[in-house]
Amino acid sequence: MTVIMLTYMRSARTIEQEGLRIVPVVGSRLSRWPKLYGLLQRLHAARPIDVITTQTVHTDAWVALWFGARHTTPVVGQIHYDLFAPSAQHERLGRGMLGGLRQAISVRLLRRMAAVRVDGGEIAPRLRAAHVQNVAVIPIPVTMALDPMTKRRSPEPLVLFVGRLAPQKNLGLWLRVAQRVAERVPQAQFELVGDGPLLEELRAETLRLHLEERVKFSGHIAYSKLDQVYNRAGVFLLTSNYEGLVRVVIEASLHGVPVVATAISGVRDIISHGETGFLHAQEDVEGLAASVIRLLEDPAFASQIGRRGEQSVREHYDPERLTREWVTLLINSARRSPMDVDHRSLS
Repeated sequence: MTVIMLTYMRSARTIEQEGLRIVPVVGSRLSRWPKLYGLLQRLHAARPIDVITTQTVHTDAWVALWFGARHTTPVVGQIHYDLFAPSAQHERLGRGMLGGLRQAISVRLLRRMAAVRVDGGEIAPRLRAAHVQNVAVIPIPVTMALDPMTKRRSPEPLVLFVGRLAPQKNLGLWLRVAQRVAERVPQAQFELVGDGPLLEELRAETLRLHLEERVKFSGHIAYSKLDQVYNRAGVFLLTSNYEGLVRVVIEASLHGVPVVATAISGVRDIISHGETGFLHAQEDVEGLAASVIRLLEDPAFASQIGRRGEQSVREHYDPERLTREWVTLLINSARRSPMDVDHRSLS
């Protein structure tokens, strides 16, 4: 298996280990496209490529499809976020007409692929309605589910966030919810784990909300140590505008931490409101805060919700099963007759 990594890092080098090869394509976005095509040509000349899977539909997938059309090589696309959510479109594809155009191009490209893998159940029917064929819902495996679980200590009155400090996560809302909770639960503490471009802005917001003594910014924490962080938490709070598969929600649930989140695609695949966590409309500060407060003030109830959440994610997000499904999709796509693959003109 060869993984092609598109990067701006000129120091990037090829890595090979145990049958896996990672090959960088270095350069600006425009220069990477011909370099990517040239690399595919060289790899195919050395050993015919059976199947290509691409991560970024609206930028680089057309190169893979162009190559596939010339060499009868099936291409499998992947979508890891809600392509149809307005906030996702604005942030990832562009605002206004540009975002709409890039979304339309993405859908046209997806129609020309041998298969499409999505990690959330809600986007699949919308893609099928847009005449995208062979859509498979296969979430990304969360390897933490394979790790031996440490015995969970009695949770602290700690409200936790883990993730990138970026606009998508709507952490201004997170802090407003924290302010409401702090007013009702004097012992509550709040921790944000992760780095990102909004760090200083969020620090300033904690000062404005008089939360500087209650909110801790922990920065990046190694994946191997996140187990300890989840074990301390009383509630996991997520206020994102959009998501794909929300790994941190699965990770929190694996540790029995009840989740309170905005009711967005991706989260709704994992959390059942009132059963394995609580979901509220975006910008519903009072509703989000009320659920957090209830869980902090009633540890027995929180433990019950947490146990249900853990049982649910272990049943639905088993890493070994998901890995088998993804490998099977790639193998079946590679075995398709070249005549079955749609290689219509990309124009």
